[in-house]
Amino acid sequence: MTEAAAARPEVIVRNTRPEDFPQIIEITSEVYHASPTWSERQLSSHLEIFPEGQLVAAEQESGRVVGMAASLIVLWDDYDMTTSWRDFTDHGTFQNHKPQGRTLYGAEVMVRPAEQGRGIGKK
Repeated sequence: MTEAAAARPEVIVRNTRPEDFPQIIEITSEVYHASPTWSERQLSSHLEIFPEGQLVAAEQESGRVVGMAASLIVLWDDYDMTTSWRDFTDHGTFQNHKPQGRTLYGAEVMVRPAEQGRGIGKK
């Protein structure tokens, strides 16, 4: 391990909390160089519907969010390979989450650009 890698804070993966929303929205701007892709309304909906499927990677000591993953469960037979992201995620709200489904749909995984290459997404 290089000195630079050793000096970086330890990152843990945990469930998303409402207080993480501003940092998640900030990350979307950094990753997509545009308006955030997630709104607080959508992120709140994710937690209400499927909290177990919403994760953040955060620096252990500071709590700074450096990555996130959002998922929902779907009934695969309701979709096909040409179905759009908007349809798979019900316009990003996850209102179409089906706990009885057998397919975990990974709607988003992202890591702050400055933190990429550290294995955060893999965690």
